[in-house]
Amino acid sequence: MGKKLNITIFIFLLLTLSLQCLAAGLKAKIDSHQIAVGQSFNLTLATHQNTSTSPDLRVLEKSFYIFGQSKGVSISSINGKTSMKKYWIITLMPKHKGKIIIPSIHAGSLSSKPISITVSKKTAQNKRLQHAKEIFLKESIHPLTAYVQGQVLYTVKLYSKVFFTNARLTSPVADDANIQPLGRSLQYQATVDGDLYQVVEQRFVLFPQKSGELTIKPPVFTAYVDKNNSASMPPSYRRFFNNPFGSPIKITGRKIKLNVHAIPANISVDQWLPAKNIKLEQTWSKPLSSVHVGEPITRTITIYGEGVTAEQLPNVGSANIAGINVYPDQPKLKNTTSEKGIVGVRQVKIAMIPNNAGNISLPAIKVHWFNTATGKKQVASLGAQVLHVMPTIGQAKNLTPAAKMQHFQQAATSQNTPTSAAVTKPPIVKEKVKTKIVDVYSNWPWIVAVIFALLWLLTMMIWLRSKRKNKTKSASKPVVEKTSRATIRHKAVKAIENIQAACEEHDVDKLQKALLFWGRNQWPEVTLTNIGDIKHFIKSKELNSFIDQLNRLRYYPEEKTDFDFQAFYKIFVDVHTELQSNDEDDANDLPPLNLLQD
Repeated sequence: MGKKLNITIFIFLLLTLSLQCLAAGLKAKIDSHQIAVGQSFNLTLATHQNTSTSPDLRVLEKSFYIFGQSKGVSISSINGKTSMKKYWIITLMPKHKGKIIIPSIHAGSLSSKPISITVSKKTAQNKRLQHAKEIFLKESIHPLTAYVQGQVLYTVKLYSKVFFTNARLTSPVADDANIQPLGRSLQYQATVDGDLYQVVEQRFVLFPQKSGELTIKPPVFTAYVDKNNSASMPPSYRRFFNNPFGSPIKITGRKIKLNVHAIPANISVDQWLPAKNIKLEQTWSKPLSSVHVGEPITRTITIYGEGVTAEQLPNVGSANIAGINVYPDQPKLKNTTSEKGIVGVRQVKIAMIPNNAGNISLPAIKVHWFNTATGKKQVASLGAQVLHVMPTIGQAKNLTPAAKMQHFQQAATSQNTPTSAAVTKPPIVKEKVKTKIVDVYSNWPWIVAVIFALLWLLTMMIWLRSKRKNKTKSASKPVVEKTSRATIRHKAVKAIENIQAACEEHDVDKLQKALLFWGRNQWPEVTLTNIGDIKHFIKSKELNSFIDQLNRLRYYPEEKTDFDFQAFYKIFVDVHTELQSNDEDDANDLPPLNLLQD
């Protein structure tokens, strides 16, 4: 019994010793335990264990700047016994003064012991002065005062007379402000106090989100400096003489305080748009005088904003207009950069489908904005316009010559009336509405003459045809009427079957075609160009609403999952039954409508 107990104790002690050796398998040492502010030192981690895991250095980021690291392997052989050692060398610089603990660092199952260092204020003044002459930062902002959500340009320039490697420049930081880099950095040479420097310039754009005093914390530059190489050396020489383990440095710029103005009291929050310039442009897919009822025309409105992002620009042109169905597309947003900062672009395409013939007024579009350069309110606008809507092609044939003449004169008069896109100072708006219809309308007397000639020829043809038909009227009329009724009955059955099948299959395209086919068969005496024309012949608001939804799905097919086919078919059945009840003979010829199968 006592022998077994001794063996158990021995095994326990052996395991404990093995764990302690394993824990101590990663040895850590430093150059010095007394460090000055701004001074770097090397931390060396070494182990004789065969591990493939690198040390986790994230625990050091709280108290130290990590400039870089290197690793290596050394193999030695003594008296025929070979040993291997892996090591990592990490260059660190303290972030603050005082007593700092280098925490335990893990590399897989291995770990090091914590090390204590003391960071003092004392530093080599001469070395500081030397670095200040060889490499330094300059910061600037424009403008010196800003408005809430207004653009501020922040520029930092790095001047250097020495060659450096592993360089890193952080972004400036400010509470209650959005900061982002503005394009790529620029590199050039400049002379300061008679000395030639290599300059790296990086610009940032800043948008304050709160009024009051804003403190901008400067960027921090860290790098390795090779004191033996000059920045003016040719690149090939610098690569040859470059020592990647030169002296690490850290340079911090100066803080800048910015006074941010609040939104002026005479401007509402919903109209607050601080910018350097706002410009509106528009184009049309066709001339405004060649639009027919039920045919779409696309209006493209583009807003350009200097000193604002595309996300800040307002949505325009999507308001409801009497007599027109308006279908705005998703706006396209784009931000570009220039020497003056951010240029935001917002473009929206709006599909318009007129419901009625005649002149439809399109209201002016206005964008209120605040000029940050002058400190004054301004308005950019597109002037009001008139859309000349002609009847559908089939209905246009039935117009009298006098009605056609009146329409041509109205269109020509409107086209000859100058329109402009009014913009307050500076005049930045331009219209891109171009048409050659004016030249055609200016020759309307010739058009009228041609129309009268065609009408005369048409009258003669009708007279001759009617004269021939009178001779065989009694024999042919019953056959024609019978054939016509059979054709209508067959088309009606086919149309109803197609609508029912489309609803059961949830096929929007098929339903749109089937509904148009049904409408053309229901009212053969008129010309229906699209399903929107059906709304003029039915009184059901519910069915008209579904027709509007189907029209919208032509431009937004992704919304077809929201269309209720079951409810549409139920309302369609009611409307169709009501229409057929007005003609008992036709109603008796048509088969009953079936309900959709769930």
